[in-house]
Amino acid sequence: METPDLDTSLSDLMEWIAAVTDTATNILLIGPPGVGKTMLAVGLARAAEAGHRTYFTNAADLAARCHRAAIEGRWATTMRFYAGPACLTIDELGYLPLPAEAASALFQVVNQRYLKSSIIMTTNRSITKAHMFAGTYARCRRNVTGSQQWTGVGCRRRGRRGSA
Repeated sequence: METPDLDTSLSDLMEWIAAVTDTATNILLIGPPGVGKTMLAVGLARAAEAGHRTYFTNAADLAARCHRAAIEGRWATTMRFYAGPACLTIDELGYLPLPAEAASALFQVVNQRYLKSSIIMTTNRSITKAHMFAGTYARCRRNVTGSQQWTGVGCRRRGRRGSA
């Protein structure tokens, strides 16, 4: 699956997002506040709606909902709810600090969806500060501007662990 460039037509972009969703590929949008991460995530999720069920939430709301479900004995139902959409968008990961239980709930949602369905996440934190992903490995992909983007703490780049 080739990442689209800036000259890509809308139909090519729609085909690309359909392939992303069909292959359970995840998208992580990283950048400072105000650069359009949320707008881009919403646009990608809307494009994925052209044949798939999608859901949009922010990390704090997802964590609060999972916490409330655990207290009320609805954990399994809530996990099924978040496992359902073909594309789940989680906005503002790292914007507000999450307590350990909330981070654990978020991890469980991501873990149950991994390799099964797509997740689009936005964050203003550099990947080296995303402690919940510490020790994970990721692939290098070309972003839409054509430059290489290494995602994941512990990425292997030129044989060195942790270089990003």
